[in-house]
Amino acid sequence: MVLVTWANDHYFDFVMNWVTTLQRLSVSNFMVGAMDDDLLHRLLAENIPTWAMNSGLSTKDFGWGTATFHKMGRSKISLIHDFVKMVRPLKSLGSLRA
Repeated sequence: MVLVTWANDHYFDFVMNWVTTLQRLSVSNFMVGAMDDDLLHRLLAENIPTWAMNSGLSTKDFGWGTATFHKMGRSKISLIHDFVKMVRPLKSLGSLRA
């Protein structure tokens, strides 16, 4: 099992809180999807397992109920789909090693 979340740079503090909590619990099987390049660079600098989601969404707060917020909500389905496509080959490789 791998714990996964994603965020944009606006939520860097929340991401770091989540990561720090997992690390304090000795959980190492997690990843953070970076919805923008700013967050990607910050996560890489902190050696946090991440990948570029290339969401094309804002690096700012989405703003509850705004058009950007609703776009982000619709984008979540695509982001989940892309993540599953990305890890499915890795899972297959892992099963070959077992």
